[in-house]
Amino acid sequence: MEPLPETHEVLSRLSKRTGDDLVADLTEQAQDVAVAVPGCIGISVTLRSHELTFTWMSTQDDIRLIDAAQYIDGGPCQQAFGEQVSCEVSDVLDESQWQLFGLASAALGVRSSLSLPLRDDSGPFGSINFYGRGPDTFTGRERHIAEMFGADVQSVVMNADLAMSSRLRAERAVQTLDIMDKVSIASGVLAMRQGITIEEASARLYQAAERADAPVTVVAEIVVQLRSGRQT
Repeated sequence: MEPLPETHEVLSRLSKRTGDDLVADLTEQAQDVAVAVPGCIGISVTLRSHELTFTWMSTQDDIRLIDAAQYIDGGPCQQAFGEQVSCEVSDVLDESQWQLFGLASAALGVRSSLSLPLRDDSGPFGSINFYGRGPDTFTGRERHIAEMFGADVQSVVMNADLAMSSRLRAERAVQTLDIMDKVSIASGVLAMRQGITIEEASARLYQAAERADAPVTVVAEIVVQLRSGRQT
């Protein structure tokens, strides 16, 4: 289980401010989870106050797209933070509450997930999301996983006033026709689905892509699949 290059870079910079080796500490915890739960293929930590997402993966599948789908249309990560309860999805193929989350997960071969809230003395500050290759990957292991990974994550927020380098700004600067076309189509689908304006839908797509540190065009393609109801 290794951090994405962007995660490694930001945690390295934060480590200089906190005095801790956040890359080594959190990667060790992620690897411990991978050993204890062999079916776990990805972990992401979302810190809401700074809108940062740190991601570890054991495969080439880009689970950032699953996080982006949740930022757009809701999901277990959002519920874990909002309601301060753990949220397990035993099988995304049976998922009906969060269609976009299920679609993105299925497209990447993820069958189950577990989301746990993060809190300290001042209250909730984020959530941890675990993604599994098979169904029921985390069933019965929630407490053990929380104890393994959750205890030290709050150290990440110390002096976390550095924003993750934004792929969004680079994409907007390029302004290629391909990006504009894909975002335009996806914005229409999202606007109709959520009853919002095209402008609001477009902003939501860009914000979700930025928070997940994922290409906005790929996030848009996932949304467009909703129009035909396909899961690939």
